[in-house]
Amino acid sequence: MTLDMADPLALLDRIGELEQEVESLKARERFFREIFNTLAEELILLDSEYRVVDANQSFMDITGLSREQVIGCKCYEIFAIAGRMCRPETESCPLHIVKRTGKKVEMRTTLTAYGTQREVLKIAYPVFKSQGQVLFVLEVNRDLTESRSLARHLKHTEQRFQMLLNSVSDAIVSTGEDQKILIFNSAAERMFQYSSHEVLGKDLMTLIPPQDGEQYQDFLEFFKTRAPKILDKAIRLKAKKRNNLEFPVELGLSCFDSGSGLIFTAIIRDISQQLETEKRLLISERLAAMGKTVAHVVHELKTPLMIIGGLSQQLLRSHTDPAAIKKLEIVCEEVARLERLVKDLGDVTKEQRLVKRWSNVNDLIMDVVRMMTNLPSQVTYEFICDLWEGDLELECDPDKLKQVFINLVANAMESMEKGGKIWIESRKKEGFVEITIRDQGVGIKDEELPHIFEPFFTTRKKGTGLGLSISYKIVEAHHGRITADSIPGKGTTIQIQLPL
Repeated sequence: MTLDMADPLALLDRIGELEQEVESLKARERFFREIFNTLAEELILLDSEYRVVDANQSFMDITGLSREQVIGCKCYEIFAIAGRMCRPETESCPLHIVKRTGKKVEMRTTLTAYGTQREVLKIAYPVFKSQGQVLFVLEVNRDLTESRSLARHLKHTEQRFQMLLNSVSDAIVSTGEDQKILIFNSAAERMFQYSSHEVLGKDLMTLIPPQDGEQYQDFLEFFKTRAPKILDKAIRLKAKKRNNLEFPVELGLSCFDSGSGLIFTAIIRDISQQLETEKRLLISERLAAMGKTVAHVVHELKTPLMIIGGLSQQLLRSHTDPAAIKKLEIVCEEVARLERLVKDLGDVTKEQRLVKRWSNVNDLIMDVVRMMTNLPSQVTYEFICDLWEGDLELECDPDKLKQVFINLVANAMESMEKGGKIWIESRKKEGFVEITIRDQGVGIKDEELPHIFEPFFTTRKKGTGLGLSISYKIVEAHHGRITADSIPGKGTTIQIQLPL
């Protein structure tokens, strides 16, 4: 633009414009200076002769010098004042490398200033070039000490969290909103028989399969609505191990907002043993409740039955009329049956008094097998014995244990009207002897299985429902446990565990 020097008004307007531009430039400079000085990194602008052209407040704070003391001085001289040794014109000097290559440089180093060591990332940029020569270099020193310290702190916190997580006896499983598994502690690994790396990222339904019941619907609803109905309350569901074996669990649910999404956590406890204990306690309570009444009835029945039986035997010996003899034989048989029932009732209700001595469990089993094999029968039963080869000596009441084995084998035989195989196995395990008796019989329905050890409960046509109750009391008196598993139409397995 051509300015007419003869026009004073035009000259004044142009002076005004230039003043505005100067003020604008000053404002920009103040703005950028403010940003320059508020950055946490040390910023130094150097010329090609290592002189400081400019530096920000962070650099002043680190060196302990004022801006006037820094500007125009050689950078390595300033560093030497602070006790930071720096050698120019070497490969450890970022300015030297930038001047030589004309490219950005990054290097990690440990710096000492005023006796304090710091881990620093040094970044040097070529700011201005002329005819291939680097005229100015901007050096940025980024302190890594705090971030490294924070990283170490986070690592230690994570290690403590993992230690705490894995010291808990209950399984802890956490998922995101998509129900993908994020956390799987050591107790969960033992419970579900998966390693953590096998399930992380997998769907929670791998462990808690779909199932019927209101509690499972509440479980699903919680992930959608975080409904307070089950929040922080224990619910009972079926879980599934790696081998697809289902087992009962009790779990509590909670959730929290991590800031990047909701995290759902389930604390899971295997209650198989608890339910078994509850079932055993229920059976014991029922036996105790009916004990006094049955004991009184047994006492009252013994004498009349003995009299009826004795008189019937006398009449049977004195009669010659065939019709009368037939009737008296029926009376004698029924009296004998009632006497056996009364004896069984007494065995169920009274406390089992054991006469203990050291006995070999395998010998007891084989005595029972030989006896049952020799019983007259119209069908064939095959006994397959897989007995522990080592020592199975046990301090027990051998007569009562034989009674248990006889009851169980007799039940197995009666469940197979056309004959079949009966497997008997003995094993020595840590702290106990395990005896398993398995048949190919009709099996027991799922709804009937929990009641088979209760008095008078029977699935047989002619059973009294006392044999398994007596067996239960005998095993319990030995401080052992007896359990049953059955598949309708395929057979039943009874397992006895006796402490060594």
